Amino acid sequence: MLRRQPRRIIELGLGLGQRALRLIDVAASYAPRGEVQYIGIDPFEDRLPADRPGLTLISAHRLLKSSGARIKLIPGNPGEVLIGRANHLGPVDLMIISTDERQADPFGPLWFYIPRLLHEKTAVFRDISTDDGKKVLQEFDHRDILAWAAPRRRRKAA
Repeated sequence: MLRRQPRRIIELGLGLGQRALRLIDVAASYAPRGEVQYIGIDPFEDRLPADRPGLTLISAHRLLKSSGARIKLIPGNPGEVLIGRANHLGPVDLMIISTDERQADPFGPLWFYIPRLLHEKTAVFRDISTDDGKKVLQEFDHRDILAWAAPRRRRKAA
């Protein structure tokens, strides 16, 4: 973050909101808090029992509003919301995908919409679990994202 100095951040899946606060704090170290924009897309109250623990919409709003950044929280399944609103949300400087890894499948429909949120310096990361159970961030190359986003050609039957 210090190298790229993002001001517009989008996170797919907020969890308990602690990373969002840290992201905003780091962004505010090189830009006024009022210029930092955080967009969070999360199921909030519609979280399923099998999902990771998370915040309600009102508790997330209270937690993040205290940061002084411009906050936009969008309830719903992050993949579905992104598909419906990608044209209106971008471009962003930093994207973090911390939802169910199945939604961030490189072969899934979500990737088609992600390039609409990117510019040449946007950093895109995804939470992944290591073999020892730790969560780490995996950075995606823009070329890979564009390849995953390309429409698949159907083959003609023989």
